[in-house]
Amino acid sequence: MAVHRTLDLVMDYDRRISESLVQLLAPGQALSWMVTIVRSPEQPLAHVQFRRATGVRPRGGIQLYLGRTSPLEVRGYRGDRVELQADDLYRQLTPELFGRRLDITELAAMSSALESHVHTAGRTTHRSFLDGEAISHAGMMRRYGPGHHAGDPLLAVDSEVRVGFGSMAERNAFENDLRARLGLTNQTNLPKKLDTLGILTDGSIGLVEVKEERGNVTRAAVQAAAHVHTFGQLIRQDGYDLVDVLTGMAMQKESVGLLPAQPTISPHPQLVPIIAAPDERTDWFDRWRRDTEAFRTAQPDLLHGVRFWRLSKTGDVLDERHP
Repeated sequence: MAVHRTLDLVMDYDRRISESLVQLLAPGQALSWMVTIVRSPEQPLAHVQFRRATGVRPRGGIQLYLGRTSPLEVRGYRGDRVELQADDLYRQLTPELFGRRLDITELAAMSSALESHVHTAGRTTHRSFLDGEAISHAGMMRRYGPGHHAGDPLLAVDSEVRVGFGSMAERNAFENDLRARLGLTNQTNLPKKLDTLGILTDGSIGLVEVKEERGNVTRAAVQAAAHVHTFGQLIRQDGYDLVDVLTGMAMQKESVGLLPAQPTISPHPQLVPIIAAPDERTDWFDRWRRDTEAFRTAQPDLLHGVRFWRLSKTGDVLDERHP
């Protein structure tokens, strides 16, 4: 992959969280029910992800997703304090759970109420969060996360991935550069989140964009190229080690049953763009190749080695092709 100019920016991606938060998910602990939900068929679109931001909550958070929406996040603060967060839609379901900081030890007594809140949210949330792309994406996170088996094409480590910047001015400078790099107009929305970040069987890092059945694979190619560019800039920073970050996250998840194994990552892994979607048409590969040809030709460096994954509707990789 050719090296594009690197802006003088501070970029970061690291979702490892404090061990006190991780241990809330361990068997018999206050949030162990989250792991049970993720590993059972009761909520087939449920998955748990770690979150971290600088500043007010440096210790991170544990976020439970149902498809593309999250009815509950447990955010950690200094002094073993936590706060329960959710969008207003879900806070209104069980308002007594929200709005104050708690000592981390108080969560144990709230386990049943928190689990009940999540089940209620699953019954009442808008179907747009649980249909279409949500099914294949959440299914992929479960199948290749806690459901991963040896020899699978992917170990799914994280979802809805965002790279952070030192300031808004730096983010704006980066996005302006990215638009120019991709040949996008100011009216075109830039990709903000990577659907799935994981480790491939050859030790490469997979940047996976998931679409709904017969979704816009042309747009997916733009998104995949943008993420290759973004992560390429990130890993070229002095002192930043994406291998260490991903290995650490996977080890934390493995320790509480959210992943079955630790990844084997190449010491200097390639960034592999992947477009994934369900598609039952017999000529799907020809269609995808044709629909992405112009952008692949325009961005040969960023889309070098791109892979097409045809998924089942529930996120299993059925076929892999290389255009």
